[in-house]
Parts: sequence; structure tokens; C-alpha cells
Amino acid sequence: MEFEFGTIGDQPPGNEQKAVFEALGFKEPAFGAILSGREELGAVLGAGSFRALCVAPVYRRAVLPFCAELSPRAQALGADLLLRRADGTLFGENTEPDGVAAMAKKAGISFVGKKVLVFGGKSERANAARYAVRELGGELMPQEAEHRGEIAETAQILINASPAGSFPHSEQAPADLAAYKNCEGVLDFVSRPLRTRLLEQAAALKIPFAGGLWMLAASCMRAAELAYGNGFPDAKLRETVALLQKRRRNILLIGMPGCGKTGLGKKVARFTGRPFYDIDAQIEKKAGKTIPEIFSQADEGTFRALEEEILREYTAKSGAVIATSGGAILREENRRNLRQNSIVILIDRDPGLLATRGRPLSSGKSAIAKLVQQRRTLYLKTSDVIVKNNGEFFAAVHKILEAAERTFEC
Repeated sequence: MEFEFGTIGDQPPGNEQKAVFEALGFKEPAFGAILSGREELGAVLGAGSFRALCVAPVYRRAVLPFCAELSPRAQALGADLLLRRADGTLFGENTEPDGVAAMAKKAGISFVGKKVLVFGGKSERANAARYAVRELGGELMPQEAEHRGEIAETAQILINASPAGSFPHSEQAPADLAAYKNCEGVLDFVSRPLRTRLLEQAAALKIPFAGGLWMLAASCMRAAELAYGNGFPDAKLRETVALLQKRRRNILLIGMPGCGKTGLGKKVARFTGRPFYDIDAQIEKKAGKTIPEIFSQADEGTFRALEEEILREYTAKSGAVIATSGGAILREENRRNLRQNSIVILIDRDPGLLATRGRPLSSGKSAIAKLVQQRRTLYLKTSDVIVKNNGEFFAAVHKILEAAERTFEC
């Protein structure tokens, strides 16, 4: 077992964690994944020539007895990083407070003298958040029910260290920000999905925010700094977060029926090596009928309910290309799901060029004009980027590929 960086956990390291270290210059097979049970910890930690081990949450307390020395953070929170020292002994550290500090810096938030509310009960992550708040000069607020009114009126910074908003319950949020009139900043530990309901609301209310990718990247970067004794510039952290976002998110196409989403999506998937999913095709597969048959045998409401179910499933994927159904933007819950883990690209085609064959709701010019009037605003509201598709096919493909290189705030 010879490598520089490795992990201790019940499962292989996540692609994001590996991607961070690769972005910092550590390539496979230098990154060694370790799968072990608790009973194997002694053998694993006593062998090998590793420089550092990242520790999964389930083992952060269990590894402490194997360390010759612990930082104050590791003593309080458990060790998420083990460093092999020159004499062969292990030093335990916890880098999660560094992740919280990086999130705050990204959002332009200072904790000094601020009232901070941490969601997450007594969980390890919530404890790490509170530790970081104290390190950074913040004032932790009580969470008992009797203080609820005071909290809503006076909390200035909110930190979500709970699972609320993460897959498969991405429709949840730990709080409604509208109730926190003095909120100046929001940090969300959740990184799946990229744009949680909490972060989307913060953006809508123009409250500074940062999401879980910043914590992941900053914690891994700090681990590398401690292992090698050299630092990384802030620009490297931003670059790493952008890389993680692009790898994780879907390229999702919306637009009017017949605008070319499916054909463009298939070609983009081929060029990028990503899997391709067509929502209309998945609806037909689930129903065992074609879309015209669904409309002729039931009603639009039946179709929309099935559409929402399929969208909920496929928008939770990562790293895919998704061509949505034309009416995917009609329901608010759909619009939220479309945006949560994807860069949303509106394929904009002149109404006179839209294909109409086999499309129950856009079978003629008047029907198309009605749909455009009903949906245009929703398409624009949901999309991150607009790509015109009125001319050469491969020109539109190229524009989609260019758009997919952009990043959004998360």
C-alpha cells in the first residue's frame, strides 16, 4: 500500500474528492482508495507509506486512539485528516472549519460580532460549523423552541449543516429565509444538488451565499497544504470549485416543442462523452404509450403528473445531457428541479421553424403562437443561457458546448 493520498471509508472516495486532488496535481494511482471496517483500522494505519489519509465521517472518532498527537480541532470534532510524520507516527487534524471559513470568504461574510444560527442539531457537521463560528468570532444563537421568535428576528447568518435539501429530498429547506428579516448571509453544507432550495431563495432575496462545493474543495486543499507545507492561492480554490461544478452538473435543454432539443442533446452528449436522456422518451417508456396516445386517451393533467415524476428522477442525475419536454417549465416544482443540478440552456427557435409533427399541443401556427405567449416568460426565467437554433445545426451544437463551460453561483 504505497501512495501519497488515500481515504478511509466504507466506500471508495467520491468522484468530487478525487477531482479536487487531481486539480491540485495528484493523479491516479497516487490517490489510493482504502476500504476497511473498524476492525481493520489498526492494520491499515500501521502499514503503508502514505503521506496523508482523508477520513470519512464514520471513522473520525475511531481513528483518534491511533494518533500520537491531535490538534485541538481533532480533539473536539474527530480527525478528518491523518498525517504521517517523519518518525512514522500519526497526527490527527480536522479541516472542516477551514471549509466553513472558505465558504464565508466566498460569500463575503464576516462572522465577527454576528449572531449565527446553525441548523443540524448535534450532528458532527453542525458541531464543526459551531466550532468554526467560534474560531471566527461569531456569536452562536440558541436553538430551543422558546427562542424561535428571537431567532427569526435577530439571526444574521444562517448555516445549514443538516441534510435538509440534499438528494433525495432536495425539495426541503431548513428554513424559509423570508422569515429572517436581518439575514446577511447563508452558508449551505449540502453539495448535492448544487443549487439547493435554500441557496436559490438566498439568490432571489439577494442575500450573499455559498454552497457545499466550496467546503469540499477548501477542506481537501487544506489537507494538501498540511501534507506538503505549501499553500495554494485563492484563485486555485475558485478554479477547483468551477471544475467540480462542470463535472457534476447536467447540461439541460429546455424550449418549445420542435425546437431541436433532442437532436442537439444527442450530439452534445456524443461530443462530451456524457449519457443522454430524453424526457419525452422516458415518459413514453413509463406510460407504455406514445405522447399523442397519452393525450388522446387521458388529459393534459395526467401527462403533466407523469412528466413531473420523470423530471424529479432525471434532474437528480449528475454529468448528463438532458433534453426536456416542451412543457417542463409549467410547474413551479419542475422549474426548481430543472435548475437544482444543471446549467439550463434555452434552445430558442423562431416559431415559424418549429417542427409540429406528432406534437399534440403545437400542431399548427395558432397553437404555436398560443404556447409561445404562455411559456416565453417561464423559459427565460428558468434558463441560465439562451442558444439560438435558427440556422446551421452544428453552429448551435458549438454554442451549447460553449455555454456549458460557464459557471453559475453555488
